[in-house]
Amino acid sequence: MRPIRPKFDPEDPYVKHRFNPPIGPPAWVRTPMPPVTPENIVQLECIQLHMMVKESIASKSNLLGPIMAFRAISGESERAGGRHTVEGVKIVKGKKAIGGWVKKGLATGVKVDIRGPKMYDFLGTLVNFVFPRLREFDGIPMPNASVSLETPSAASGVVSFGLGPESFSMFPQIEVNQDRYPKTYGTIFPEIMVPFPLDNLP
Repeated sequence: MRPIRPKFDPEDPYVKHRFNPPIGPPAWVRTPMPPVTPENIVQLECIQLHMMVKESIASKSNLLGPIMAFRAISGESERAGGRHTVEGVKIVKGKKAIGGWVKKGLATGVKVDIRGPKMYDFLGTLVNFVFPRLREFDGIPMPNASVSLETPSAASGVVSFGLGPESFSMFPQIEVNQDRYPKTYGTIFPEIMVPFPLDNLP
């Protein structure tokens, strides 16, 4: 019977100065995951909504509609409820110049960070009202199975996807007062941040 693996002979000139890798999966696969405790349980931390408004490059007044829409969808406004940590809807500016299109410091879009109980209100609206009404929705893309779990990109827990312009009017906060918004705006990019404690990786 042919051996599964040739015998490692340290006296062989070919393998004398070569590393002898162990048989089997990596160590982090063989080591069991730590028990779940209140300190390391995975929980929702933040949801960020981002939208680029191309028309704002010509005039900043084109940002008024998206700002009002994000305030209605997220329920966040600056220092809402007397909380000084709430920043509300913020204007996104270009970090560097792109020839013939964007200048550094030029307003290009809006974003808002949702924290606390309002995160779950937004998720409930997204799952119960928006997703079921989308005609073409391929799901939320997740990292490939071949991605190592030890990399920060795979274990950071940040899920990002895009909702097309047709989804803008499907939010109940927008649908109830559609005439307030002059037009349908661009793609909404929600980023759901669920941090995974990297210290607990085996």
